[in-house]
Amino acid sequence: MADLTGNPGAPALLTAIRQGTRLFFVVSAYKLPLWFDPAPLASEIPVAESRSDWIAHWADRSAVPGTWASIPLLNLNGGSQSVDAGLPHLRSVVESFQTRVLRARLMKLTAGATIGEHRDYAYFGGQRWSFERGRIRVHIPIVSNPGVIWILDGNRIELKAGEAWYVNVCLPHSVQNRGNTDRIHLVLELEVNDWLRKMFPPQGWHERLWGATLRQVEPRIWRLARSLLRRGNGVPARDPTSGDSSAIL
Repeated sequence: MADLTGNPGAPALLTAIRQGTRLFFVVSAYKLPLWFDPAPLASEIPVAESRSDWIAHWADRSAVPGTWASIPLLNLNGGSQSVDAGLPHLRSVVESFQTRVLRARLMKLTAGATIGEHRDYAYFGGQRWSFERGRIRVHIPIVSNPGVIWILDGNRIELKAGEAWYVNVCLPHSVQNRGNTDRIHLVLELEVNDWLRKMFPPQGWHERLWGATLRQVEPRIWRLARSLLRRGNGVPARDPTSGDSSAIL
């Protein structure tokens, strides 16, 4: 099912970051050198639907309610610890990633629906999702159509069925499904290790320093901001590093 050697990754989409007077680049989107046959994955969608209802996405405020939904397959933060054995093709894809898989979901955007531009502030252990931060989100389209338009940081990216795409969801992004069929992706949240790192363009020391700074500083800022917000609302503060704190800041 998985082609782990061929289909080299597309050129990386880069975003310029200015640190002081020096300009460097971080990866915004990148097609990994992987490919998965979408047909057997699509055949398991009805099985997944028979075992779980589609759950409205927590950030449904970015879309018309009921048009953006998910079915959880794996969640290390108190949910299912492995993909159901009754979904062998989906399970095989998840297990082919030789790193810690923090979460796996089927994500649906119904025909004619739009997800407005937004940035993701979903945390796992107090950390946002991007390559330089050490945890990434990967989209694998299973069912799609030419009318699906993905805009990331002002650039359109074409995610085709069977491909595996890293997208930096910390950047502004939006999706439109102008087609007549629902769009369904397998979405994975992964820990960056040496196996994954070898698939990406090599980082310069500026990029590595930027990533190290984000990993050290950002969780502290997020923890402080949440504490202040909760105190202002009269709610006891909660440490986001204790689990997956999915919220918009």
